[in-house]
Amino acid sequence: MKRRILFWTLVVLAVGIVALLLAKARWDAVYFEGYDPELPLAIREEAPLIEEAYRRTEFSFQGVEGEDRVPGVLITPRNGEERYPCVIFLHGIGQRKEFVDEIAEPFVKSGFAIVSFDQYTRGERRLPEGTGYLASGLAMRRRGALTVLETRRLVDYLLTRDDIAEDRIYLVGASFGAITGATAFAFEPRLQAAVMVY
Repeated sequence: MKRRILFWTLVVLAVGIVALLLAKARWDAVYFEGYDPELPLAIREEAPLIEEAYRRTEFSFQGVEGEDRVPGVLITPRNGEERYPCVIFLHGIGQRKEFVDEIAEPFVKSGFAIVSFDQYTRGERRLPEGTGYLASGLAMRRRGALTVLETRRLVDYLLTRDDIAEDRIYLVGASFGAITGATAFAFEPRLQAAVMVY
């Protein structure tokens, strides 16, 4: 009797493990689905703030259907009279889009624009207070996919601008931004080069 119970316990356990592995394989297979270049960007831009060395524009766009709008910051050299090469900066796991303000100066002094957006669960897109561990864990898993998809939509947005050189869009990823940036670079052929920073 004990052997029969042990046998059926092991069978149920094995079937459960196989079912979980199949479910995960299916989940992983569709992880990066959702990029739709036909989805309207529905761009909203604030009036640029003119600083001593650059112009700073806050904007938002529709990234993936059914998700919240994606807020971003674009910093360009001040004169704004030409098309600039642009660096997309994917921030680290604990940062926000405003980190770009701390690193923008050397880029704009070299004639580059730099842009960043709040990744899912950060900045304006942070989770509500009291979000449970399971929901936070699932949101973190979703963040990786959304960062890749929204990077591609950010390229769509940049191509609508008269001040960005469409054939000179690059990517810099820092920490978590490097992890997701490597995948974004693999998926997005319009990115000309990428640098990943630990």
